Parts: sequence; C-alpha cells; structure tokens
Amino acid sequence: MSAITAHLDSLRASIFKIPALKKYAELVEEKTKVNVEYFVVGLLGVVALCVFSGFWASSITNLIGFVYPAYCSLVAIETSQKEDDTAWLTYWVVFGLFCLLENFTDYILYWIPFYYAIKLTFLIWAMMPKYQGAKVVYTTVIRPLFLKYESQIDAVLGRIVEPVNAVDAALDASDAAAKAQAAEPETSSS
Repeated sequence: MSAITAHLDSLRASIFKIPALKKYAELVEEKTKVNVEYFVVGLLGVVALCVFSGFWASSITNLIGFVYPAYCSLVAIETSQKEDDTAWLTYWVVFGLFCLLENFTDYILYWIPFYYAIKLTFLIWAMMPKYQGAKVVYTTVIRPLFLKYESQIDAVLGRIVEPVNAVDAALDASDAAAKAQAAEPETSSS
C-alpha cells in the first residue's frame, strides 16, 4: 500500500510542478474535495479502457500524440536552447511519417488486435525525452533512407515547386498591375 501512496504522491508533486496544471488542480480539489491525483488516475483508466476497447481509440491516440508534443514544441521555440528544438522537430518528422504510413495501411492495421494500444505506446516512447524514441527511429530508419534518396526527392520536389512558383509569380504580377491601375489618377473625358 505504501508503494501506491508513494506513486500517488509523486504524481501529485509532478502535477503541481507545472504552473498551468497547478491552477486547474487546485480548482478541481476545491470544487470536489477530492485529491487531483485520483482524477488523473481515473482519467488514465478511462483512456486505457477506450484505447483497448477501440472506442474513440484513433482520436485518443492522435490527440495524445499531438497535444503534449505541440505544447512542448511551443515551449522549446521560446527557449534559446537548440537541443530541445531539434528533439521536437525530430519527433514531428517521425509522427508525420507514421501518420502518412498509417493512412495508407489503415485497412490492414485495423485487423491487428490492440493496434491503438501499440500505437499509443510507440508515440509515448517516441515523445518521452527519457527514451528519445523519435531520435532512435530517425537515426536508424528515416535518416539513412533520406540520405539515400535525397537527390530523387529533390528532383521530384523541384518539378512540383516550379509550376507553383510560376503561378505565384503570375499572381504577384497581377497584384502589382492592379495596384498600379488603382494608383493612376482618374482621367475624365470631357
């Protein structure tokens, strides 16, 4: 029993370390007279039940894979350290590739038992600084493939970007002509 209490105390301390969570934790405790760590454990239980049962599993895993990393990315942008920016940019590359692959293999993945629990575990592993899972995936899988096919990717992107740049230039010219025409004084023909 003391191990459970120690974990709950640790969870409570972690919640109250984060200023944004502390405010809401105090509000929850004030209104309900129940310690916030019990709400967190209950919420985690509901999330686990939903993920394992498949009820809203896709939305929950994508939300978890997005919200915390997005918050950490915003915090990283505001710091002067480069390491945290690189870590979160690496996560987003892994997350984006994972979502892209999942999009094309969704019909197959649907049949894998507990797929969303596996996906959630992978995303948590990838986002946690302690494990640096995104860095592992990037350095062992994505980077070697990128370096091998970089010239082909650049060629394809060049063929895509060229017409887009032409359209952009035409729009800029059209805007400039419209501004010039609007700036001309009206001449009345009397």
